[in-house]
Amino acid sequence: MPEGLPLAVSISLAYSMKSMMKDNCLVRIFSACETMGGATAICSDKTGTLTTNNMTVVQGWVAERNFVIPEMGVRSLTVQDPDSPSEEKDGLDHVPQWALEKLCEGLSVNSTAVKELDSSSGALKWAGDKTEIGLLEFAEDKLKQDPLHIRNMYDTRKVYPFNSEKKRMSTLIRKGGGEEVLHTKGAPELILAQCTQYVSSNGDCLPLSEVKRAYLMSVLTIMALQGNRVILVAFADLSLDEFPEDEPVDEPLTVLAILGIQNPIRAEVPAAVRGCQLAGISVRMVTGDNLHTAVTIATRCGIYQEGHSIAMEGAAFRDMFRNDKAGLIEIFPKLQVLARSSPEDKRLLVHLIQRYGGVVSVTGDGTSDGPALKLADVGFSMRTGTEIAQCSSDIVLLDDNFASILKAVKWGRNINDNVRKFIQFQVTSNAVVVLLTFIGAVGDSSNQSPLSAVQLLWLNMIMDTLAALALATEQPTDELLDRNPIPKGTGLISVRMLINIIGQIIYQLVTLLLLLHKGHVWLELEYRSVEHTTVVFNTLVLMQIWNEFNARKLSDEWNVFSGITRSKCHIAVFILMMWFQFVVVESLGNYMGTAPLSLDEWRVCNALGMMCLPVGFLLRLIPIKKDNSVSPGLSTFLFIPGADAAPLHPRDRLIRGLQKVRTTARIEMRMRNMAGLPSPEPEPTEPTEPTEPAASIASRIRGSVHSADTALRFRSASTHGTKL
Repeated sequence: MPEGLPLAVSISLAYSMKSMMKDNCLVRIFSACETMGGATAICSDKTGTLTTNNMTVVQGWVAERNFVIPEMGVRSLTVQDPDSPSEEKDGLDHVPQWALEKLCEGLSVNSTAVKELDSSSGALKWAGDKTEIGLLEFAEDKLKQDPLHIRNMYDTRKVYPFNSEKKRMSTLIRKGGGEEVLHTKGAPELILAQCTQYVSSNGDCLPLSEVKRAYLMSVLTIMALQGNRVILVAFADLSLDEFPEDEPVDEPLTVLAILGIQNPIRAEVPAAVRGCQLAGISVRMVTGDNLHTAVTIATRCGIYQEGHSIAMEGAAFRDMFRNDKAGLIEIFPKLQVLARSSPEDKRLLVHLIQRYGGVVSVTGDGTSDGPALKLADVGFSMRTGTEIAQCSSDIVLLDDNFASILKAVKWGRNINDNVRKFIQFQVTSNAVVVLLTFIGAVGDSSNQSPLSAVQLLWLNMIMDTLAALALATEQPTDELLDRNPIPKGTGLISVRMLINIIGQIIYQLVTLLLLLHKGHVWLELEYRSVEHTTVVFNTLVLMQIWNEFNARKLSDEWNVFSGITRSKCHIAVFILMMWFQFVVVESLGNYMGTAPLSLDEWRVCNALGMMCLPVGFLLRLIPIKKDNSVSPGLSTFLFIPGADAAPLHPRDRLIRGLQKVRTTARIEMRMRNMAGLPSPEPEPTEPTEPTEPAASIASRIRGSVHSADTALRFRSASTHGTKL
């Protein structure tokens, strides 16, 4: 191992760690900088990372009345309520006032958000969960209510916080008359399963029929398909002797409202996602949101591609992981979206990728994300996340932005390249110096080395400290993202590097040996005189100085000076070494064992040193077989959208079609088993009623138990006259 390698690695890591701060990446674990360069998969949250985390209620259903906030650009629901002939209208004027007041009561008391003084503006602002803030701002701005005043009107008896398993939050209050009310909000498809009544437009609580339930499922589905986070608000009137410690999950609920909350995608995210994909990194979205919402947002971000990608809910993913791992492995390369997921799902996802040789990065902001952040090769937490999440992570995103992860990838690959650049230079220099010293001493009658001990120390300083500063501080370029990650276990010295090293060693060693044994004749000097050995020493040093420019390139790029203006440290080191070398030769002869050289001798030394550049150019013209693949076992495990767009042979298309049919059938069977549905009957020999179109079956490949259940209810509801 070159003795200067640890110094180069330390300098590169330290420099990159400091520079990444400017790109909103606070590095907590030193080695995470370099590890990120080899990432093959990114499992990202949706809220706050891919989106702006600015929640706004844009549409909803309240007491059989649909509404849309007109300035938000949201489509109408285009679905008619079978029990109410009213159509959707803009604004909230047609919604009964008593229904809005009941909704404000549920949103106000069933919330943990509070108002705090903002130090920058001096005004009171909501602080807490972003979804709750969006709901409370809706109550303030659109409904013209005071949530804090409403909250203080009632005696809050028990708060049941939101958790990732129940996907809901509930609060038990006691009103002035002594009656208890349980207010609930959360995942609509889960809460709706517990509801037995709904609030009608005239204020009555009516039984929730299957037709009405199917209609409400269509409402929340259409909201979710527009990329909105859907929240269902329900309540239950209770009569309790004592307040239970655990949430009463068996109590029948009454549906009051379904609200669609818009969370816009960050403008820079689609380009960042595409950049990761072009860099050979598979991006997956892991979220607790509804499947339709997750797929819509993932499609807009470029993560999900209809017909090529697979989306699945956490429950189906866990079931396949435990009971059908072979089937999960088969579909996993195209699994891009995991919706309604729990922290355990995220941890299993990370484990699965790592098991097959992947280097995985995970984002998280909650306390429950800690295990996945710890397990991942690189864990990214958010600046706005919990302290436990930040302590479990390797890097903190100061702007909570997915685009910063792409910058971290670029810096990680740059660190790896800078270390390899230094190795390429260091191995060449060490080999030339050692061989020249050995051959020069053996070939001399007095066994005297052509280089003195002090000169070797000066060479060591050039080859270690100054070269490390020059090469380890190279700035990253966008070209780093034009290749796949370097597979695990790949050697630091590539074939191209080996050609450059051997070629430079041959040129420099042959030139120096000729200069040592024949140079005194050409330059009319005394053999082995101080001036003669100074010429050899000076040429050797200048060769290393100029060869540093060759070491900047690890590929076939012929222009070694491209991007040099961004490497200010390299330019400064080059000037410093040139100046020091001139001083060493001309002024420090008594200490360095050198003699002043004439102008012609300087020209010869510099010309031979600069010849390293054309030699390097010729070496890069030697063709080699490029290997831009990922590690074995991982190449078929990763899926990059658009990567399989090349035309296929008809035989390959047939095989792929058969595999897709088998995969679709396997997921369909898994969904039916989990939902408790009967398996499809064998196809009868006699003509029967038309079967379900294949397109509707294929659409359910997203792996959602609730999607399958919803589809069956839709078909049932359609026979009863529900218009969609």
